[in-house]
Parts: sequence; C-alpha cells; structure tokens
Amino acid sequence: MTMETFVVEMVGRAVVAFRAQSDTDAQEWLEAHRESLLADLAKLREEGRPIWDGKGSVAIRRATDEECSIWRENSEGLNGDEEHDADDFVVFLVGQAPEEEE
Repeated sequence: MTMETFVVEMVGRAVVAFRAQSDTDAQEWLEAHRESLLADLAKLREEGRPIWDGKGSVAIRRATDEECSIWRENSEGLNGDEEHDADDFVVFLVGQAPEEEE
C-alpha cells in the first residue's frame, strides 16, 4: 500500500505533516503520538504565542499538494538511508522558536 501525507490541524491550522497508509492509520498515529506531540506544540512559540493553547481542537486530514511538497522537501535525503525511513519523518508546518525560559 502506498503511503500518503496527512496533516494534524489545530483549531483549523495545519501544524504537522506526516505519512500514513490510510485515514485509519493516520488517526492511529495521532492517538499514539498525541501526548508528546501536544506537549511539544505547547512549548513552541510563533510570534510570541504558543502554537497550541492546550484547549483547541485537534484533527487529522489529508495534506494539500503544497503541504505534500513541504513534507517531501524536508524529508529529502532520507530515502535509501538505512537508519531512517523517510515515511517516518514528521515535518512541522509552523514556526519553531522554543519557548523562552523565564
């Protein structure tokens, strides 16, 4: 089965692209990674605000052509790499400035 690119949306905003074989597999991926993904996104800031506020809706959908291209560009070089499977690569689609320590 061919892998497809999916996107995690938070409050209607695309934040992470990843690969899965089907809609069901994509949903299972989110459930398996939900806690750590949401913790990471709560720490990351964009324009001074957390990417995820800890409350907003989280959904999965198929990626647009543009989002597929972004995933492909960021995972280039992993195909044929014996240590890394490109289809396991996750791409953040939002700014990645870490939260400043106070």
